[in-house]
Amino acid sequence: MKGKMIIALLAMLLMGGTTFASPSQVQFYVSFDSSFPGIPDLGKSPVTVPEVWLDDHEVTFQSGHPQYTLIIEQEGQVVWSTVVTTSMTSVMLPAWLTGDATLLLIPDDSIYYYYGDIII
Repeated sequence: MKGKMIIALLAMLLMGGTTFASPSQVQFYVSFDSSFPGIPDLGKSPVTVPEVWLDDHEVTFQSGHPQYTLIIEQEGQVVWSTVVTTSMTSVMLPAWLTGDATLLLIPDDSIYYYYGDIII
């Protein structure tokens, strides 16, 4: 069994030198804008959390999402941001972004925002 695994690994290295990792889903938490006067009405149903995946420097979104502002924070500081329109299904993060970070998604015209820890 070990011999077959070694052969498979060597074949992968000869074909391109890299192994493939599957995208990981970003685990989001929900918060709301503290500048909003009073406590927001949560309604009868929970806030729907977006489905987002991270694969190296590519962030992929579920289709049919609202327009977001995507922010990357490191050590509590905004290091990069962009607008994700409703027609976009993925965003490439800059290659210079590496390490532990927080990904924030802020929907337009909403008091809620989503945040999750990522490793780039």
